[in-house]
Amino acid sequence: MNLHQADLTRRMTEFLSRRTAPKTIAGNAEAQKAEIASLVRAVMRHAPRDNLQTWWQEFEDALLARMKTHGWPIQSEIDAAAKAIRREGTSNPLRNLDLATDYARTHGKPLPWANTPEYTYHLTQMGVLGSLREARFKGFALNPEQNRIAIDQPIGDEEFEHHCEVMARLRGVDIFDVRMTEAKMLGR
Repeated sequence: MNLHQADLTRRMTEFLSRRTAPKTIAGNAEAQKAEIASLVRAVMRHAPRDNLQTWWQEFEDALLARMKTHGWPIQSEIDAAAKAIRREGTSNPLRNLDLATDYARTHGKPLPWANTPEYTYHLTQMGVLGSLREARFKGFALNPEQNRIAIDQPIGDEEFEHHCEVMARLRGVDIFDVRMTEAKMLGR
């Protein structure tokens, strides 16, 4: 069992502990274990590997909204809940823009599960990112056109300093010398 499957198994077991087991397997630990494994496999078809915590909460809410009893879910309910939250995500691709904005301002990098060229565009337009060049340097997703624009934009201070540090390490020289040489080459 890999870590992703183990995490989903733990989450599913916790979820099922709050529900009533089917009568046919209520007193049979082995049967319950097999049923949990089956339900986990159904969830694994839909669950992302990144940001599982947020996805799981949305999935659990969607699942509970579809269930008609206080019993364990069936695979069709799991599939319907997972598909429903996927549809919601595609109908509003920027539904986490506020969260992505706060994360970018706080951490200086993209929110891992909301890192798309659309988010980068909006974060740049809102002034959270100074330029597409800065976005590229900090690891924000860019489409090919945004990447072409970013390459043509002037290098920012943070990227320049990083570049000089790397070049000094590679050349085995003092960073001050590299700064002077690189600044002349880049017209800074």
